[in-house]
Amino acid sequence: MQDKETANLGIFIDLKKKRIRIHRSTLHALGDPDRVYLLVNPEQRILAVQSALASDKRAHKVYTTSESNRQTYELYSTPLVANLLALNPDWTELYKYRLRGEAIPNESAVVFKMDDATAVGC
Repeated sequence: MQDKETANLGIFIDLKKKRIRIHRSTLHALGDPDRVYLLVNPEQRILAVQSALASDKRAHKVYTTSESNRQTYELYSTPLVANLLALNPDWTELYKYRLRGEAIPNESAVVFKMDDATAVGC
């Protein structure tokens, strides 16, 4: 049985706004890193978030905020969102998609199966 923290590992893909939201619990599962990689395996249709070294300038910087109610980290990437849409022809640009993840602690990663995405209203 999953505990509450691992049950909430999530990511949202907002196709309309070209935005990816990584839930705070996902970042917590990665050890609250300063930088993360977003990795895509197109053959297995898997998206992953992996912690990166703070010195790695190729990784996405996780900007922290003093707002304690901030539940997500957002980043915008038109090319990445377009590639995810191309991998998922049944997705539509008017929706957001929620993916639930599974932590892989020995890889400092959380993986998300795009086949299990849930459409969320416009």
